[in-house]
Amino acid sequence: MLFKLSWNNMKKSIKDYAIYFLTLVLGVSIFYMFNSIDSQQAMLQVSQSQREIIKMMISMLGFVSVFVAVILGLLIIS
Repeated sequence: MLFKLSWNNMKKSIKDYAIYFLTLVLGVSIFYMFNSIDSQQAMLQVSQSQREIIKMMISMLGFVSVFVAVILGLLIIS
């Protein structure tokens, strides 16, 4: 009885759940993309001047990664 009631409520609210789920999937993929950019092989084969730019970009992406993590945390809590 309770399973049937919860199943019917879930079917009625599937649009709300789908938007929430897609937002979380997009956020996790962006988070992974930011955190994996510094371990790519192409990043290791650059000149010294480009290496400094890449280090600065990685530090900026670290801040963006923290921002995305906070937003994802707020989405999960709410």
